[in-house]
Amino acid sequence: MTLKTCPSSGDKSGAKHRPVAAAVLAAALAFASAGAHAQASGGTPGTAQSSGRAGSDAASGSAGGKASGSASRLSSSDRNFMTHAAGGGLFEVEVARLASEKASDDAVKRFASTLMEQHTAANQELMTLASSKGVTLPTTMPADKKRIVDRLSKQSGAEFDKAFVQTVGIKDHQDDIRQFEKASRDAKDPEVKAWAAKTLPVLQQHLAQARQLPMAGGSKSASAGKGDSGSRGASGSSGSSGSSGSSGSSGSTGSGSSGSSR
Repeated sequence: MTLKTCPSSGDKSGAKHRPVAAAVLAAALAFASAGAHAQASGGTPGTAQSSGRAGSDAASGSAGGKASGSASRLSSSDRNFMTHAAGGGLFEVEVARLASEKASDDAVKRFASTLMEQHTAANQELMTLASSKGVTLPTTMPADKKRIVDRLSKQSGAEFDKAFVQTVGIKDHQDDIRQFEKASRDAKDPEVKAWAAKTLPVLQQHLAQARQLPMAGGSKSASAGKGDSGSRGASGSSGSSGSSGSSGSSGSTGSGSSGSSR
């Protein structure tokens, strides 16, 4: 009699679970392979993506904080100078535009056109500088300057010409020159100091041109400006010796000026 051997339950169970085990093994090998590839390329899956986002955030944060960082590094005196210069520049352009329309004397009209052109250029340079420093400049002139424009707008003829030359051409430029001289010496930021030093001769030239106009008041306007910073050149000479430099030469009496005023 022949005995038949039946497969044991253990053999049946092993055969049944072999495909499952093979699938698990294949999945494990695939995961291990992916991990190895990620390590070879500099990180694990997800880490590279996360670090990429972090790098992007850091870059945008750096760009956004750069301007504010520059502003925080500026001294309060430098920021105040830039703000004041911007307001004064807006005033000069606006009042010069008014004079180019209302002045009755051709020389005053030409002087006004010079102011408008050169102060517009200086304003644009200041805006570029302020942007690089993260400083927000005023977009309107100060209230006291607006009152001057309003007062002048109500005048006409020779009365307007005289008021414009004495108020804007002489007094306002004397005030500006003092502030720009201080900034060109004392500004903490080298670029702010350089801009003040570059613009100063232009202001000095405007003052010299205004003093030559007949409606400047002659000896009265000269004595009012005698010894002020506008009558000194880059060499530091003052009094009757006048000033010399790129802005032309001017004596303390308002004579001897050279430049576009001729």
